[in-house]
Amino acid sequence: MTSSGGGPTDLDSPVRVVVDAVAAHFRVALRDLGLTAPASTVGVALHPAARHGDDTVRVLVWCDPPDGAEIITADLPHGWAARSATEVAHLVAAVIATGLTRLASARGWDLGEALDIGRAAVEQEFGTGTEPWQVVAEGRGASAREQPHEILIVGGGPGNGVPKAYLDELSRLLHIVAGDTWRAWWPHSPVKVAEVYYWFDAACPGVRVRQGVKVRADIDRPVSSMKGTNVTLLARRDVEALVARLVSRLGLPPPPDLM
Repeated sequence: MTSSGGGPTDLDSPVRVVVDAVAAHFRVALRDLGLTAPASTVGVALHPAARHGDDTVRVLVWCDPPDGAEIITADLPHGWAARSATEVAHLVAAVIATGLTRLASARGWDLGEALDIGRAAVEQEFGTGTEPWQVVAEGRGASAREQPHEILIVGGGPGNGVPKAYLDELSRLLHIVAGDTWRAWWPHSPVKVAEVYYWFDAACPGVRVRQGVKVRADIDRPVSSMKGTNVTLLARRDVEALVARLVSRLGLPPPPDLM
């Protein structure tokens, strides 16, 4: 089990020492269970929450077969790293235990008393404490029952030679497609998750949409095809073409306006 994070969890910070110590206790508790898994490592990534004032810590557990490592992520509340070492340790322990419980359900694991053993070891090192936040876990991925309908902008490249105006407009429009305004439209899709990519080293321009347990949508826009064009308008046309292909491929109703 590994942990990672930004901001106050930098490698040389006291908070990171606490986080790593908590992860080590759970690693020891799980070590002898003989679990069978598609990956041998569980990565726990801690991120600052997007909003102030949240009193619930949401843990996301990636349930689909992993590419390299099992992944658990959590958005930690503002000010968590300024708490005492005891509170930080108990919060991180709750994140790990809650995330592992959901992952165990996805993988068919019997964790027995391992999580209790891990939390007891944390308490022995850092002292008794209460968790100041409620911690809840949700599965993510095509195989997760809780997965909402969602369009994910994965990215692409390479960006060498791509005009900034094209990239800026492409990013703006794709985040509209993936954002709140379009959220009521995408649930008409028979497939919950769509992943959007864009490629600037393709052989020729075009869009591709493939449907499986997830939808994969690709914009192919070679850098050479941008020369002498209005690249801002070109980005709009590429996104409009991608949306039109989604509509026809998945039998969707007309989408919202692309402002």
